[in-house]
Amino acid sequence: GCVLHAFEIDPEPIKRIQHIFDARPSWAIHNWGIGAEDDANGKIKTMRTIMKDLGHSKVDFVKMDIEGKEYEVVETLPGLNILEMVIELHNPTFQQMLRLTRTLDGMGLQVFAREANTLASRVEDATQGHSCCFEFSFTRVEG
Repeated sequence: GCVLHAFEIDPEPIKRIQHIFDARPSWAIHNWGIGAEDDANGKIKTMRTIMKDLGHSKVDFVKMDIEGKEYEVVETLPGLNILEMVIELHNPTFQQMLRLTRTLDGMGLQVFAREANTLASRVEDATQGHSCCFEFSFTRVEG
């Protein structure tokens, strides 16, 4: 069956949703954040460390919303066996997008969908309807 692992560094949201995870035996929420490198106190871990700690050699699906840190985290993913990803990109520049898509393409992951997240707006842009965030979906393309 499917096993779901969620990661949230802030303990407050975990307190609000822990009951949802408790009701599902194959779901777990961990009080860690994902980052480009492991920190000394174990609160931030790389995807590589998380996969090792949880005993996974492959991840079927990753949903990443890490408030602007996604660009540096993606740089650490080559060599990992990830089949699909949805990443919320925060205020992407052309150069960030180019680097990110090239990195993921090198892993065999290609964009198949994108959309603006109109619910997440920078405060200064909210009155003008500008979105600060875009969700990009990537899937493994074989061959």
